[in-house]
Order: sequence, then structure tokens, then C-alpha cells
Amino acid sequence: MNPDATPHSDTPRELPDDGRLDLFSTGSSLLRWIAVVLVVVLVAEVAARTVTARSAEEVRWYDAAAQQRIELLDERGDAVEVAFAGTSAAWQAFVPAEFEGATGRSSINVGLAGAIPTVTGPWLADEVAPRSSPDLVVWGLTPLDFAPEYGDQQDEAYRSAVATADGWLAGLDRLVSSTSTLVASRRLLRSPSDLFGSGEEQRASELAAAAATTGPDGERVDFDENFGPEEIAIQRSRLSNYAIDQRDVDAIVAAISQLQANGSTVVLVEVPVPDRFVQQLPRPEDDMAATQAAIIEIGASTSSDVVLMGDVFGDTNFVDSIHLNAEAASTTTRWLAHILDAVQVDEFDGGCGFVDVADDIGFITAVGVCRNDASS
Repeated sequence: MNPDATPHSDTPRELPDDGRLDLFSTGSSLLRWIAVVLVVVLVAEVAARTVTARSAEEVRWYDAAAQQRIELLDERGDAVEVAFAGTSAAWQAFVPAEFEGATGRSSINVGLAGAIPTVTGPWLADEVAPRSSPDLVVWGLTPLDFAPEYGDQQDEAYRSAVATADGWLAGLDRLVSSTSTLVASRRLLRSPSDLFGSGEEQRASELAAAAATTGPDGERVDFDENFGPEEIAIQRSRLSNYAIDQRDVDAIVAAISQLQANGSTVVLVEVPVPDRFVQQLPRPEDDMAATQAAIIEIGASTSSDVVLMGDVFGDTNFVDSIHLNAEAASTTTRWLAHILDAVQVDEFDGGCGFVDVADDIGFITAVGVCRNDASS
């Protein structure tokens, strides 16, 4: 043995510390697992985006029309000066292009099918106003907005929709979903049939139908006539046991308070309805009077102007039991523009009166107006 040789040792030789972290050294297993998980999640996220991009988009709002309206609101932003809202009766009654042509004020219609006050209220205050900050909100109302037998299903649909569900978990879900397709589309990704089968066909059909019945400024343009007995029976069922539902009154008042706090003026409009609709009320004359009285009282209590147009058209001006035809919708909108521009507070001293409006052939109609907003 060479006496000058270094004795062999089983002790491992220590590597010099150069300040770099060795992910594959002893004690780095946690970091390795984190790296692996991140890679897997990244791959899954890319895959989810690739797959869902080839499928019809998921309806995350109250309905397909609401989803498309959100896209329109995001596109228009603060350019919107006037927003029309309410159930489908108001959705069809107010034509933004007509209003803008008469007043020069950019407008949008955000009405929704079946959007009774407990739906329209949060829709306006939480979704529409933050996106567009309209100077004026025109809220169209009919007896359906106060009917105790109508609206529970619509209210549940709004509160259970992914985009508007209540609770902190729902809020967290929306926050994460805003950056992750994997999380946002997890419901679709669980089921191939929902992604590419019957579920996709249904979503595509809903989205297409909503687009086909919505005009360029959000207004409803469904002018197919339907005077069948089934349509009348539906309205009769909705209006059974009619009385002013205090929950709806409270929802309107609360929403107006929020809108006014954000700088919007609110005008309440009794939307035109045909006599065939009125006759489905249990006590037609009394129930219509009660509806008008409720709208007037809400206007007075919230300092909001009221326009009463419930009886300005006959049955021939409607395509079914509640929706105006195209010509009457345009006329309603022009009349409203004239009324809002022509009526001054001092003419009525904070009370109610009438304003004459004329149709295209010069026929004069007196429309009831209650001035409550001192700033208008």
C-alpha cells in the first residue's frame, strides 16, 4: 500500500454551496410535488380552453338573453345614458333607437322575460348600473309585476344562476372562474353530452333564439302573433288571486334607492296592456286601478316621476295578450320621449295631470303624468 495515498472513506463528499436551490435534492419533495401539480393544472387549463372553445358557451346568467345583454352592456359601457327595464312587456315596448332619435340620448333596453321586481331590482342595481351608470332608468310596470301568483320561478332562476347566485361561496366561484376556464366550465366538462351532445344543442338553441328576438340595442323584437286560448289561459293563471304583493313594492323601492344613490334618475312607466289582458284580472277595473295607485305611490315615496300609459292602445296594437306590435312600440317610445321632455314640474306642482300626445295621423291621446322628481 502506498503510504502517501489518501485513505478511502465512506463519508459522502459535500458539494460546495453556490446559493442555488436544488429542487431534486433531499428535502425538496414538497417543492417537487407543487411543481408537478402546477404543470398538471396548467395542462388541464389549456385543454379545458381548447375543448370549450369548440362548444356552445355555457349560460351562466338568468337566461341566454340576459347573458347577451351583459355582453352588450360591457361593450357600450358609460356610453349608455338611458336604460329601459322591466318584464318582457317593457322589453318589447321601448325601442332605444326611437328614443335616441327623439332625444339624442344614447339608450339601451335591458328588460328580461319574466323579470318581476325581485329580479329587475338586483339586475339594475348590481349588474346594469355598475356597467353603464345610466343617467335615466325607465322602469316599465304592468299588473304582472305585482301579481302574488307570478314570479317565484323567475326569482329562483335569477338567484340560482351562476353569475348572480348569493353567498360568499358563489362569489368566490365567480372570482376564480373569471381567470380559470377549468373552474368556470367544470359543469360542462363533467359530462361529454353536456359539452358536445344534447346539452350543447340546447344551449345553442337558447342562445340562437335569444339573439333572434333581440334588437341591436337590446329591445325585444318578437312580433309573431299568438292569440290562441292557451296564451290567455297562461295570463289568467298568473293573475289569479290578484292583489298588490308587498314584496314587489319593497323590491322596487329598494332598487330605486340604490340607483338614485349612484346618480341615476328613475321614471316609472305603466306599460300599455290590451283589454284582453285586463279581462283576465279577477276584478278588471278595480285591479287596474289598484296597480296604478301602487305605481303612483311608489313614485311619490321615492321622488320618481310616473307616466301612466296602460290604456293608450286597443287590442289590435298587440301581437298577443301583453306585447305591443312593432308600430305601437315605436309610438310608445316616441310619446314617452315627448312627455319626459315637455312636462315641467311647475305645471303640476308635484301632483298628477295629463299630457296630450299625437300619433302619426294626428289622433290625440291624453297620458297621465305624475311629477315627483324636483330635478327633472
